[in-house]
Amino acid sequence: MHEMIQADLNEIETLQMCPRCKSEHIKKYKSFETLSLSICKECKLTFTSTRVKEYYIGKYYGMKYVSNFSKASTNEQPEFFNFYKNELSNVKNLLNKSEQYKLLEIGCGGGFFSGCAKDMGFDVVGQDISEENVKNLEKEYGIKGYSGKIEGLNFTEAPFDVIAMHHVLEHVYDLHSFLDKVYKLLKGDGVVVVLIPNLFSLDGKVDKELYKRMLSLPFHNYHFTRETFASLIKEKDFYIALEGHSPSKVLLSPFVLLKKILQLRHRKNRIEKNSVENTYSIKKDKKTELIKSFISKLSYGEQFAFYLKKEN
Repeated sequence: MHEMIQADLNEIETLQMCPRCKSEHIKKYKSFETLSLSICKECKLTFTSTRVKEYYIGKYYGMKYVSNFSKASTNEQPEFFNFYKNELSNVKNLLNKSEQYKLLEIGCGGGFFSGCAKDMGFDVVGQDISEENVKNLEKEYGIKGYSGKIEGLNFTEAPFDVIAMHHVLEHVYDLHSFLDKVYKLLKGDGVVVVLIPNLFSLDGKVDKELYKRMLSLPFHNYHFTRETFASLIKEKDFYIALEGHSPSKVLLSPFVLLKKILQLRHRKNRIEKNSVENTYSIKKDKKTELIKSFISKLSYGEQFAFYLKKEN
C-alpha cells in the first residue's frame, strides 16, 4: 500500500506525555530515524511519540499514501465486496430493524465501501479529509460527501444508525474529541464498525514488510492491542457488541488444533468436583485459561474488527 517514510525534522514534534491519559510515565519502544514509538506505563497504549505535526501531515498523504479502493464497480473487487457484505449483515443483525438505515463512513477514501453499502440499501453519507476523495465519492457513486475533520463538520443527516471507520482511528490526532464526536453522531441504538490493525500480531513479527505496512509511519499515531482498544472505548461509553479478527497466516492450523485440545482438557477439569481434588482442579482451570488466552492472542491476524454500541 505504501512504504514507511521519514519526516522532515522541522515538521515533527515529540510528545512528552501519553495522548490518551496524559501520563508522563512513558517509555521508548522503537525508533526509526526521525520517528519513534512509545508505550504509556499507565494505560499501556502504544503511540507514535515523535511524529509529524498535524498541520503538515496532509503533504505526506499526497506523496505516498493510497487510502482505499477507487473502482466504481464492485464486480472488479468481488473479495472485498463479499467482506463488506458480511460486515453489513452483522450490522443489520445488531440493529434488528427492518427500516432503511442511515450510514456514515468516516474516512471514505476511494468510496468502495460506501458504494457497497449503497448497493445493499443503506442511505449513505461519506466523509474524508481529502476533498479529492469526496469529489470522487460523489462522481463515481452518487453519494453525498463532506470534506474536513469530523470534529468541525455539521452533518445535516445526523444522527446515524451506523458509523463505519475502516483503518481510521489509528490516524487521528486527538482520540478524545474524535470519539466524542462519533458518540454524538450515533443514534442511541446505533452501531459503530471499527477496523484497526493489530501491530503486535505474530504475522507482523515474522513478515517484516507486513510489519512496516501495519506500522505505517508517519500516518499511524496509535498502535492498539485488543486490551488497549477495549479500555479506550469503555472510557468513551461504548461496549463491544461483536468482534472478529483476521486469522494468523503463520500459526492458524497448529494453534486451532491446540485450542481444541485445551478446550477438551478444560471441560474434563471442570467435571472434577470431589472435595479432595477441588482446589487442584481450580488451579488447573486457571492455568488452562491463561494458556488459552495466550494462544488466542497468537492466533490473531493483522486486523481486528469491532462492532460497538452505546453503554447508555
